[in-house]
Amino acid sequence: MTKKSIVLLSFVFLFFSSPLSAQDFYPAKEGKSKERMFGVGGQATYPVAGVSLKFNIGDHAALQGIFGAFGLVSIEVKSLMARGLFRFNETRGVEPYLYAAIGVWTIKETGFLGALDPAATIEETFPGYGIGGGIEYESEKIPDVALNFEIGYGSLRNKKSTFQFSSITYGAGIHYYFMR
Repeated sequence: MTKKSIVLLSFVFLFFSSPLSAQDFYPAKEGKSKERMFGVGGQATYPVAGVSLKFNIGDHAALQGIFGAFGLVSIEVKSLMARGLFRFNETRGVEPYLYAAIGVWTIKETGFLGALDPAATIEETFPGYGIGGGIEYESEKIPDVALNFEIGYGSLRNKKSTFQFSSITYGAGIHYYFMR
């Protein structure tokens, strides 16, 4: 992951989470006294899991940044990912959504695929993208906390590498939302 990517993603979230934009432009939905504005939590999307930040920028749109620091497979996988979410209308605490994602993944393995030298290490960085959909569920019994479940398609490509990865992806997350 490059420092430029980390700085850019940090700037975007700091800019959009400013009190001016959170307080002035997006009123609460009709019938609700509070509106979810900013969420902090964890997101696992195969093959990586990590810290997630969500910022709702309208009734149907949200931005999400994920720093995937924990690989879910036998090799070390890390990622920095940005997502745009389109949310449909909520019904009984369930809110369906579609997402599009871009990011950078770093894959590191020692003893790569049974190499003759078990201490041999291979590390590669891949740009990638993903699309998919899911649902986010918020219970009345646990306010401000939402669970999400999703399925999609993801692809990692690096023209310099023989390793290519495309797969059906699945994931889950939990977020605490700060309300206004």
